[in-house]
Amino acid sequence: MKPMTLPELTQEYILTHDLRPDTVKIYRAATKAYVNFFGECLACETTHRDMLEWRRS
Repeated sequence: MKPMTLPELTQEYILTHDLRPDTVKIYRAATKAYVNFFGECLACETTHRDMLEWRRS
């Protein structure tokens, strides 16, 4: 499996789980906000510290 960007990983998760429509909207909005903050990067390059930094911003 090739490395995925965070939006690709989010989409894969959405497609493989039975989520409510509001949950899908929240996941997509959070992913968009993260990409706007850090730019496009591979999900495997994202660290826990990155997530904390983003959430505190």
